[in-house]
Amino acid sequence: MYYLIVILLFFTVLLMLADLINTKKEVVMIRKTLEDMKKILEEAKDSKK
Repeated sequence: MYYLIVILLFFTVLLMLADLINTKKEVVMIRKTLEDMKKILEEAKDSKK
């Protein structure tokens, strides 16, 4: 479970860097990836119950 949090933090840092660089395509791509990660995490939690 701990490594999933680390991955999310990593993507959050990437998102902040992309905002600083201000490249729209990169920001959109990373946000989409984060949304996919959240869905995967929710599915993983549901399957454990």
